[in-house]
Formats: sequence, structure tokens, C-alpha cells
Amino acid sequence: LIEALVVVAILSTLLALVVPSAVEWIRVQRVKASADELVTDLQFARSEATRRNLEVAVTFRTVAAQTCYTIHTRNAFGSCKCELGNGNACSFGIADNRFELKTVSLPTSNAVSLTSSLSSSIYSPASAFVVGMNALQVAIDGGDDRKLRVQTNATGRPSICAPTGST
Repeated sequence: LIEALVVVAILSTLLALVVPSAVEWIRVQRVKASADELVTDLQFARSEATRRNLEVAVTFRTVAAQTCYTIHTRNAFGSCKCELGNGNACSFGIADNRFELKTVSLPTSNAVSLTSSLSSSIYSPASAFVVGMNALQVAIDGGDDRKLRVQTNATGRPSICAPTGST
């Protein structure tokens, strides 16, 4: 019985040391995974603009329960609302080959949020450059100094960096 109690005491001490660092590791990985997915999606939008010979936009929205973005072909008459979910985000149809390509949602419950410098970024089909040459910056915040930034240059190429003060 004494040996069993000693083993239980040692295991509980080890768990008390390991669990906080595992929780922190999970939070950091969520931020990294969100940044990696956004970079991949921006590269996808860029290539789809060239492939489809249409302007492709990445539209960001923040609502109470989530932050999200939709990659869609550009249409001045339709609006995309990523909070409606994948497959339902765009109000226009496929008849003119302008439709939703992908929707990504980050619920507030997973403690990662996106904040974009632009409401949308549009890729031109001719060059895959960002229309208007406006560089996009998206802050990915996991709280407690767990932050990354995804930014594009004038040609639309995305990259990841850690803002000052981020751990």
C-alpha cells in the first residue's frame, strides 16, 4: 500500500509539471496551424485567379461567435458572408462561373482570432497580383503574446512573421 501511494504521489507530481506546458504547446500550435492554413489559402486564391481567368477575392469577416474568411470569385452584385458556413457563404450562383471556392471559420471557442487590415484582398487573373497593390496584413492572435502575422507583398505572395513582443 505504501509503495502504491509513493507511485501515485510521483505520478501526480509529474502530471502537475507536464500539463501546463502541454496546454501552452497546444495553444501555440493552434496559432501556427491557422497561419499556415491562411498562407496556403492565399496561395490557392492567387493560383485560382490565374487558372480561372477571373478576379478571386479573399473576404474577411468577424462576428460574435467566430472570425472567418471566404475565398471566392469576385462579383460586384453578390456578397459573401463566411459566417453562413462552407458552401453557403456566397449569395450568387454558379451560372456565370462566379462562386465560393473555400470558407474557413475560426470559432472563438478555440481561442484564435484573425484581424485583417483589409476587408478583402483581390487577386487579378492576368498577373496574380493584388488589385490596387494593397498589401494585406492579417494578425493571428492566440492570446497572451501568442501572435503571428500573415502579410502579402505587392505581388500577392504571402509570408508569416512574428510581430514585436510575440512569444
